[in-house]
Amino acid sequence: MHTQCTLIYKKISNQLNKKIIPPLSLAVVDQNDLKNFILNPREEKCLSPRASKKRIIDFKLGRAAARKALNALQINDAVILKGKNREPVWPPGVTGSITHKNGIGIAVVASRTMGYKISGLGIDLEIIVSKYRQENFPLYTSGEELKWINEADSLKRFIMLCSAKEAVFKLINSLYNLSFRFKEVKLLWHAGDSAFHYEIKQKQLTRIFHGLIYCFECDKYVFSICYKS
Repeated sequence: MHTQCTLIYKKISNQLNKKIIPPLSLAVVDQNDLKNFILNPREEKCLSPRASKKRIIDFKLGRAAARKALNALQINDAVILKGKNREPVWPPGVTGSITHKNGIGIAVVASRTMGYKISGLGIDLEIIVSKYRQENFPLYTSGEELKWINEADSLKRFIMLCSAKEAVFKLINSLYNLSFRFKEVKLLWHAGDSAFHYEIKQKQLTRIFHGLIYCFECDKYVFSICYKS
């Protein structure tokens, strides 16, 4: 594992252990790991013939990380296809999530054989960069969220919030085949837990979804994870 991957892996692993999240298999890869990586022909068909070079690399990073995480569970030669909403389709008895950013791929997976039933996972990685314009923050946030963002280090807090919403989007989409707008997810930061409490209200939903999204700095990145038992 290369230096940056090692740092990110250790940071995420330590945080997951601190938060007493159920046993998960974590893998972090970068483009050096793609030198000897080959997509399965069925996975290749998930890519559009017009896919850009960046899209192909991102897809490979995600699949390489997923395969590595599954291998750690003794699930070898798995083929990770793509669902109708572009979500990864996992082997029976397994759930997981994939994220990639800036040449880094991360996968987190869980299996029923690990002794704890997890029905869904959502993860996201975002880089802390100043490309976001502060006047656009209200487009993605509610009043209370914007107030929290502006209390301190607004750029980092905005990226944390976006990352957390992306993670819960993946979780809910994988479980219920539902999508929603960022503003339909309400987040409240709990400093003691280093986590957001989320609540989703949407007209077509028969109930309100709520839970925790763990979110923390990881080198120059922000990493978010949420799960449902």
